[in-house]
Amino acid sequence: MFLIPQDYEQIIRSEILNTISGGKSYNIDAAEQTARAEMESYLASRYDVARIFVDVQEWKQGGQYLKGAVVWDTGAQGGQVVFTATMNNPGHAPFAAGTDWIPQDPRNALVRTYLVDMAVYHVHAAIPHKSIPELRVMRYEAAISWLKMVSRGELTPNLPLLPAAPGESPTDGLLRLGSRPKLGHDR
Repeated sequence: MFLIPQDYEQIIRSEILNTISGGKSYNIDAAEQTARAEMESYLASRYDVARIFVDVQEWKQGGQYLKGAVVWDTGAQGGQVVFTATMNNPGHAPFAAGTDWIPQDPRNALVRTYLVDMAVYHVHAAIPHKSIPELRVMRYEAAISWLKMVSRGELTPNLPLLPAAPGESPTDGLLRLGSRPKLGHDR
C-alpha cells in the first residue's frame, strides 16, 4: 500500500477511523484503493503514477528487500518512520545503528495528505444511513480541486513526469509565450 497507519493519524484519530471502518482494515484498504484510482485518473495524463505511488511495506525481520525498497518501521518513541534501502537485502533493522537503510520518505507530502483525505471520505461514504461530516466533505472537495488544477496545468507539483515518447522532447505539447521588450522608438 502507499499509505501507512501514521499517515491516517495525522488527519483522523485512530479510534474514530476504527469506528467508521467497523474495525476492519480491509474497509480502509478498499477506500484507499478507490481514492488512489480516483487520484490517478487526474494525474496519469501528465505524471508517472507508477513512480508517485510507491509501495510502502511494513518492515519484517528476515524480509527480502531490494535496493530502493521503501519500508516503514516503528521507532523507540512509537512513531512510524519511512526508510529506503541503500542496497539489496539489508541485514539490519532500519533503526539499528550502521544499517543499510536511510530515513527517507519518497512520497510527496501533498499527494499523501490528499489521498488520506479522499480515503477517509470514502470510508465515511460507505456507512449506510449516515451523513458525511462537513469537515470530511470540505477536505475531499479541496483534494479534488487541487487535482483538477494539477490536471489542467494550473499547478505544477514536484511529481515525476511521464517519460517522453521516442523522438519527443519532454516539453513537446507545451506552449511558451513571451515577447520582446518594447523598443520605445514609436513615440
